[in-house]
Amino acid sequence: MTRFVPVAAATLSLGRTQRALCRSKRAKETLMPAYLVVEHIITDAVRFEEYRSKVAPLIASHGGRYLTKGATHRQPEGGHWRPERMVIIEFPDMNSLEAWYQSAEYKPLIALRKQCTSELDMLFMLEGA
Repeated sequence: MTRFVPVAAATLSLGRTQRALCRSKRAKETLMPAYLVVEHIITDAVRFEEYRSKVAPLIASHGGRYLTKGATHRQPEGGHWRPERMVIIEFPDMNSLEAWYQSAEYKPLIALRKQCTSELDMLFMLEGA
């Protein structure tokens, strides 16, 4: 038996579905990955290893993951900047990256990092495309 749905009801239902899909698509578009690009100049290797072992699980707990290994970079061009150790870490979005950086758990690790690296260390936060 064929069941007929009034045109107005079908259009209303389709309209709701399309609006829900649009909202879902916009939500996904706003959650772009964010990246932490870091250059370290290590001045105390033992303390830096302590920092590295403590920071990795904290990064993971905020959804972060290492995309590169430290000290594996190559520089095919340029010359004014010669980084010693670079790392790129991906986070689900900028809010997650900033939450990690500003977390109470990371504050003492910032102090530890600064004790075992140069004052020339650089950290960059970038939004993905």
